[in-house]
Amino acid sequence: MPSINRIRVNNVKYNFGTQGYDDFSMRMYGRNTLYDLANGGGKSVLMLLLMQNLIPNSTLDDKQPIEKLFRDPSNTVIHSLIEWKLDECDIKEGLRYMTTGFAAKKAATVDKEEREDATAQIEYFNYVIFYRDYNKNDIINLPLVKENEHISYKALRNYLHDISRNDKNLVVHIFDRKGEYQKLLEQLLKQGFTRVTIDGITYTLDSEMPTLEKNIKHNID
Repeated sequence: MPSINRIRVNNVKYNFGTQGYDDFSMRMYGRNTLYDLANGGGKSVLMLLLMQNLIPNSTLDDKQPIEKLFRDPSNTVIHSLIEWKLDECDIKEGLRYMTTGFAAKKAATVDKEEREDATAQIEYFNYVIFYRDYNKNDIINLPLVKENEHISYKALRNYLHDISRNDKNLVVHIFDRKGEYQKLLEQLLKQGFTRVTIDGITYTLDSEMPTLEKNIKHNID
């Protein structure tokens, strides 16, 4: 099945703005990877962000919804991306890599109840980019930051639409609805992207996932 090649998280602050992932990336190259940090170092935040590439607007537990990241007003637009290396049987037209992306911002309208519990409704979209080799729009080079300025929500959408029309070496899909994105995942299910192993137990991606306790170490393959 496809393996995680690289990950990237951009423009995310947490712990009331005292910590953050400004433009963090990690290279895994399909190997088992250990990410070891002290308590409060950001492991749960990273896992929460990466989960948005598989199940948009998902949560690790009731205390860790993605919306809570927007308690910090400096979190204008947050980004989470995973680059997958596809199996030989899944490669079409030489497209060996697939980057899944999630971009979110605080919704424009916030009601009284949301203000009181310090959370916020969000607007988000997912996108997928297929490519043959590393390039100027792969997971690392996608211009989420330019001249020390983070790209806006609208600017990223426009950029993705632009490269989908003009870069013939890429195949780009943009999804405004969770259901549409899930349909793409269903297609990948049929092509071998079928399961995830959590703490030694294998689940199919169309089954109910277990709740992950944030203070306990988990192994995910």
